[in-house]
Amino acid sequence: MTSEELLDKAKALNDEKKYQEVIDLLTDKLLDEKQKSELYAEKAKAYWRLNNYKLCEVNADKALKIEPENATALHYKGNIFWSLRQFENAKEYYKRAIGKNPELWGSYDALGIVYENLNQYDKAIEFYKVAIKKGPENPEPYYNLANIYYRRKNFEQAAEQYKTYLSVVSNHKSAFVSIAKTRLDEINKIAVDDFYGRVKKIVAEIKKILLYQEKCVTHYTTFSASHILLLDEKSTFRLSEGTFLNDSSEGRVLFDYLPSLNKLTISPNKAEARPFAAKPFIGSLVSEDQYDDLTLWRMYGKEDDEEAKGCAITIEREKLLNAFKSVLFKDEKLEGSTNIDEELSFYRVAYLRKSDNSFKVPGLKQEGQEKLLKAMEQLSDVITNFVKSDFSQEQKKNIEELLNSVAYLFKTYAYQYENEVRLVVHRSLFERQLNENLTPPKVFISPTGIRPFVAKITLGPRMPKAEEWAAAFHYNLNKSNLNPEIYISQLPFK
Repeated sequence: MTSEELLDKAKALNDEKKYQEVIDLLTDKLLDEKQKSELYAEKAKAYWRLNNYKLCEVNADKALKIEPENATALHYKGNIFWSLRQFENAKEYYKRAIGKNPELWGSYDALGIVYENLNQYDKAIEFYKVAIKKGPENPEPYYNLANIYYRRKNFEQAAEQYKTYLSVVSNHKSAFVSIAKTRLDEINKIAVDDFYGRVKKIVAEIKKILLYQEKCVTHYTTFSASHILLLDEKSTFRLSEGTFLNDSSEGRVLFDYLPSLNKLTISPNKAEARPFAAKPFIGSLVSEDQYDDLTLWRMYGKEDDEEAKGCAITIEREKLLNAFKSVLFKDEKLEGSTNIDEELSFYRVAYLRKSDNSFKVPGLKQEGQEKLLKAMEQLSDVITNFVKSDFSQEQKKNIEELLNSVAYLFKTYAYQYENEVRLVVHRSLFERQLNENLTPPKVFISPTGIRPFVAKITLGPRMPKAEEWAAAFHYNLNKSNLNPEIYISQLPFK
């Protein structure tokens, strides 16, 4: 087979997403004989799509050694730098790729993603528009451009781009499709319901105020659960749908703060059935500095209801979020922006003191506390006016679902010692699972494990044979090149 025939076949296989066949076709021995940069570049592309960044880079480098300005190899070399978050180097290689091939729409799109990651949104918009012009049949730039318009509250423009994206995309099971449909649905609700738009704006402000961005979070759990999470490489971290959290009062504090909202959740006409309002999935954790707290050992670090015999697992926040995104976008490397903060983020919990309707948010500066109180007062006013209006059951359901996206970020003042942090995941992102052994069956998601992201393990002060278990954790994790700090609590416990 000639080099030209090999190249045509490799390109066709990559287009058909038969990446392993490309690698099997273009053996190292064959490529060393042919010494064609285009063949190395196609193999680099296949390795990239299979998440093998090391061999992607090896083959891109071999292509560039033969032909320093090979556009495809330059693009994938840029991807490698992007994956390492070395954005300046990524920009350099994408621009070189465009210089060699001005029609390479993917490099314009990738530059847009780089500038978006750098919060240079005007530049990102510029490159997304060029990518659309160069490759109007490709869906990704439409999606990326829509996302920026959406975050900037340019909803009419965002809707136009999302619709175009959905009209040209071929993989309708894509995670990007799910997000595009969710956001387009939000835009449509805003367009027809002024109250919904006003509540949406305030909810976004509340999320912004409560957003948690510290390096780590800590998860208190039973020893049985921690044993599985830490020692079983196939274990996954479960998040329950809001309805199924252990405390029956969960999600109600916000509604109690907004007394007029009772008319939303209790049908004015008792003969009229109330529609179900879906809720997000919630992970309950605490701030990193609470990794060895006596009260938390009593409340959550249990084993068979015996206090302080559990475990506190401290996890690197950003790495866990990136792992969630890797699962979500596992088949969609780079081409679409993975900025989904609105659908997947950690937040601080606000504690309501009913005596004066004030809020305490541990770790939040006074300016943030004041902003939260102002936002909550605005929300109360909007909901009060909404209840006075002639609303429909559909409007009521939509408002309640919107409020549910932040309802689990509020608890009563009695729990303020917890410094709780919550991972909130939009219901549309991951496949829902059912534990049918329970009645009613429990709804949850479990996208990924936490072993690779554990920074610290703390065994409870009443943990039996703690030294032995600490050694077991150390050597087991060490075999996987994981080296979290391990502590045994010495807190006095009676």
